[in-house]
Amino acid sequence: QNKLDPVKEREKRRNLGRTVMLHLPRTIREAEMIVNTYLENNLFVLFTDCMCPFSHHTMEFLNVLGIEYENIALDGFGNKQLIQNYLQRLCGNKVQARCPPVAFLKNAQEDAKRIFLIGADGIAQAWQTQTLHEFYPHVLSPYHQHEKYQNGEWDINEWRTLTQIQTHMSASFGYKSPTHSSHLKPFEPHPQTIKKWSQYVSLPILAKDIANPM
Repeated sequence: QNKLDPVKEREKRRNLGRTVMLHLPRTIREAEMIVNTYLENNLFVLFTDCMCPFSHHTMEFLNVLGIEYENIALDGFGNKQLIQNYLQRLCGNKVQARCPPVAFLKNAQEDAKRIFLIGADGIAQAWQTQTLHEFYPHVLSPYHQHEKYQNGEWDINEWRTLTQIQTHMSASFGYKSPTHSSHLKPFEPHPQTIKKWSQYVSLPILAKDIANPM
């Protein structure tokens, strides 16, 4: 029995993933279920776009801070506008919440205490104002004069990295980094990833379809 060419196999899987995701979410109720599941099960949820430089800078920023987050790529959904509609509702009907990145944070001890941060600049500002420290006391201080930088407990070079990334997060809409944007790739959903995701958000029919695509 001849094995399928690896390139053709990858393309087959990509096409299957695209076909499934292009139909999701199918209703506003399904969009709410997808979003709510992630908000209920994660302390930090980040909604991004794979082709958005602001989203990539934000993820880089959070990685340097050592904050774990669940990343949801909006461009993976064919009907992402339904998810954007719900994000806007969750963020006090602010139209800016339709544009990624958008973050939701909650306290592990106080589940009801949840805030939202809109835009890369909003997330960067939350570090500057130490709003992030209310949820993550361990993260580096935005003030380089902090004693932990002075005594070497914190690496001042990490502070420099953060401030450098920040400059790419606070630009106005329309900004694109010419050196960074060339590396951006559209979301490529893999069937096994979608299967796990669909089970996670309680869409058994979708999970069945992915497990038995033929």
